[in-house]
Amino acid sequence: MNDYLPIWLAIGRQNRWVRMACDPVFDETSFYACSNVAELMEKLKQGNWSLGTAFTLGTLCFIQQDNGGDEWLTIKEDVPFESMSCGWMIKKRGEAYFAAIIEAIQRASKDNCRMLRYMPEESNNPASSNTASMEGL
Repeated sequence: MNDYLPIWLAIGRQNRWVRMACDPVFDETSFYACSNVAELMEKLKQGNWSLGTAFTLGTLCFIQQDNGGDEWLTIKEDVPFESMSCGWMIKKRGEAYFAAIIEAIQRASKDNCRMLRYMPEESNNPASSNTASMEGL
C-alpha cells in the first residue's frame, strides 16, 4: 500500500466533482498502482473511466474528475495542483511529451507544482495558459 493513499483519498473526497462518485463509490479500491510511466499512459489514454477512478505512480496520483471524460485531478504527495487532460495530451502531443511532463513533475518541488512551475521552461508548460491552480478545490 502507498503511504499517500489515505491523503489522496481525503483530497479526492474534498474535490467537488470526485465526491459525487457513486457508481462505483470513491474509496480505497478506486486506486490502481502503475509500475511505470508506460503503464500509466496506457491506462490514461484508454479513456471512459468512471468518476473517481485513480491511478498512481510513486508519489503521483491522478483521479478522474469527469465521469467517462478526461479530466484528472493531479496530486504530488499531499498537494493537488492541476487538472490535466491526460488522454488528450498523450494522443495529441505524444507519449514522449507526456512522459517528459511526468518526469518534470517528479523532479519538481511541491511548491513549484502548486504554482504550476514544474516544467523546465515556463513556455513549455501546458498548464500555464489554460488552467488554474487547484488550491481550494
